[in-house]
Amino acid sequence: MTRWLLPACACLTGLVVLLCVLYNAVIFGDWKLSFTNANYLSLPFSSSGVKTSGPRLNDIADNVLPIASQTFQPLTFTAWLPNFGLGAPQSMSEYMSLLNWLYMLPLDTAQQLISAAKVLIAFGSMYLFVRQIGCTWRGAFISGVSYALCASMTMWHGWPHSEVSMYAPLLFLFMDKALKRFSLRYWAGYALVLGLMLAAGMPTYAAYFLYLSGAYMLFCGVRDYWAEPSYRLIVFVCGFAVAVALGAALSLPYTGSLMNSIGSNGYAASRTGQASHTASWDDLRSLLFPYLHKADESVQEQSLYVGILPIVSLPLTVVNFRRKKRVGFFAGSIVVLVLLIFTNVFDPVFALLPFVNTSLKVRIIILLDFALAVLAGINIDDVFTRCKITLASRIRTWIAGAVILCAIVVTYQSYARIVNGDVADDNHAVIAGIVALMFVAVLLLLPVGGPRILTGMISGVCALALICGSAYDMGSFASTYLPMIEKNAATVPAASSTIRYLQRNTKHQEKIVTLGGMDFFSLTNMYYGVRNITGHGFVYTNADIKAYFERLNQHAFSASPTRPQFLAFANDHLLSYLGVKYIVGNTNDIDQMESFGTPTAHDDGMSTKEIVDHVDQIQLTDSAVMFSNDKQLLENMTSEFEQTTVHFSKKHSHPRQLLASQQPLADNETVSDIVNDRNGTVSFTATVNEARYVLVNEYNDGNWAAYVDGEKTDVYKGNYLFRAVEVPAGTHHVELRYEPKQLNDMLRYSTYAAAATLALLVLGAFFDSIARLARIGAMRVERREREIAVADGTMDAALRLYKQRVAEAQAAGERAMAQKQAAAVGKTANRPAANAPGGSQRDGMTGGKSKKKRKPRRR
Repeated sequence: MTRWLLPACACLTGLVVLLCVLYNAVIFGDWKLSFTNANYLSLPFSSSGVKTSGPRLNDIADNVLPIASQTFQPLTFTAWLPNFGLGAPQSMSEYMSLLNWLYMLPLDTAQQLISAAKVLIAFGSMYLFVRQIGCTWRGAFISGVSYALCASMTMWHGWPHSEVSMYAPLLFLFMDKALKRFSLRYWAGYALVLGLMLAAGMPTYAAYFLYLSGAYMLFCGVRDYWAEPSYRLIVFVCGFAVAVALGAALSLPYTGSLMNSIGSNGYAASRTGQASHTASWDDLRSLLFPYLHKADESVQEQSLYVGILPIVSLPLTVVNFRRKKRVGFFAGSIVVLVLLIFTNVFDPVFALLPFVNTSLKVRIIILLDFALAVLAGINIDDVFTRCKITLASRIRTWIAGAVILCAIVVTYQSYARIVNGDVADDNHAVIAGIVALMFVAVLLLLPVGGPRILTGMISGVCALALICGSAYDMGSFASTYLPMIEKNAATVPAASSTIRYLQRNTKHQEKIVTLGGMDFFSLTNMYYGVRNITGHGFVYTNADIKAYFERLNQHAFSASPTRPQFLAFANDHLLSYLGVKYIVGNTNDIDQMESFGTPTAHDDGMSTKEIVDHVDQIQLTDSAVMFSNDKQLLENMTSEFEQTTVHFSKKHSHPRQLLASQQPLADNETVSDIVNDRNGTVSFTATVNEARYVLVNEYNDGNWAAYVDGEKTDVYKGNYLFRAVEVPAGTHHVELRYEPKQLNDMLRYSTYAAAATLALLVLGAFFDSIARLARIGAMRVERREREIAVADGTMDAALRLYKQRVAEAQAAGERAMAQKQAAAVGKTANRPAANAPGGSQRDGMTGGKSKKKRKPRRR
């Protein structure tokens, strides 16, 4: 019982220390974790006076949280987000990510639970993998803590990047299990984990680990199967390929749609130059002092911290190198990854790798952190298990401890020079130094001999000290990077005076546009039911939206290709065609605009300007114009605002023949009963005196279907971006639904892949049970044979003993017989003869009485 009880108590103690240090401000202070701290740092919410702490992480605040709140509060299954800018397809990762379902809870509770879940799942998966490769609980715990809160996991804590990475050790767990024993269950597990990683929302990170696990498969597979028949390695590689294919198919509803959008609109190709971006060698300092880049905007791409123990234990890699399992692969991986991150040596190879060559190369820091964490567990576990085996191992451990101690002293003596004016945290430097000295003390104490009870107590105390030290080190590091707001503040800021003004005056889906990049920034409007044409997402990389927005301002995408920002507008007409009613910004920016009349100031630091002439969400038209290309169409829309005219381009879906000359709209021609559903479906009643084009001023990505009185009809692309439907004369009920055929196909393929994965699991369990029963039967037969052999051996021994005793008895009898015969012969020889002197006459030949012969005595 003590074999598992003491390790369990030690690991539980370490986890408690980790969570208490990580969330100390939440547990013991007046703060709560919330990524909406970015909202409170900008107008109009900065006027509320709510205090914030930690970094400002805009991507979560202007994308992840607003979309999650719209999707899960209440739960809505939809493929379209009508309040995202002009409208945008819903990412299926919202539903395929397991952690996202926690957003059904209140937003503040969901954020805290998701944060803790990422830490614990990353820790648990790494712990299981390091145990799988032969390490004890000591090394596994340190690896788990070092990875769960390493720099990459911490800096990307609120993004999908960290959700992808938390599953990564499970890939290697199933891979290593399959290396040791081929089983369909292990390959099904690999496919399932890969599918979860790809669908979590950052497939590039999943591809990083996919390539690393493929290298692990080749390296370890060739080594383990080198002496085996070649077909075994071939079967293993085929199992890997099938698992990868299934994992990719499982994620198709998300990854397939992503490839069809950014893969076909040129966005992915435009980022191929990112593959050659390298980090500065100065960034290596963050392995020891993680806060050097705390004030830098690109902190995610510059911090490498994975804990002090993985760094100080790194020299132990060469000690007992051949006896450590898998150490060769991870040590070699660190060398290759360092060269990839800091040099251009492997750029020709990296540029050829699909799915990763369009992202910043330095983001493979997550792989370096992963390899360092695994290597730390292997090295530290080796110290505990092998340092006392021989005198030579003790001496090597002591020498390593002395070398590490000298390195620590030299490093901290040079602290001021290493920091070199960058932002640093002296408190954490002290914590890391204490943990490093604890490790040196462990290296010096463990090899000391003594009574078994004493050495066991020393080993247990040393393990507990390192576990708590590493937990405190990583928890204190990560806690500084958690975004916080006051505990009594609302997670979603209360609507300010500007927002309330917009809510009152945009009740019919009128839109707004914000000036600048941070004031009332992207997608914050989704919390309040206000429509903002700007946002943050891949939909803005579509060629049509990009071209239209660049007509509004040629620098709209200078800051980011996925987040447009406007400081001014080159054309007023294009805003009117979008249905924009208000321009919103801080008072200074609005006052500098000369067009659009007099601004309205509000008490939250914001002002608004109204655009009087703008189209409605549902617009009846009385004229149509056809252009041969998009350029001509946009130029015409730029030159003048024609509210009741619809413009078509032959480059997109358009009517084969325009309606004949139409009469101007009459007063009795109306659109009524407009209903906008949360899934994007729009329905209304149109009353027209003749056939008309009805223009729905919402984005048309080509996947919309229209139904007029239940009959399906074509949806054209009108006014360059929007949906146009032909309605015959009379009163008709019109409904527009989002019906993405490709998404439906992807869902079907993913269902097939899920069924195949489930079948692999069932078949694997079935075959494994058969193999287990066969092994049990073989063991029973073997045990029975041993029992029979023992029984037969006992009988043979008894028979041999009986024969031996019989032979001994016969030999003893023969010896006794021989002795008696010898004695009788000697007695006869000593008796005097008859004719001898003094002999009797009767015993002679002359007639004396002869002596009778003795009969031989029966034996």
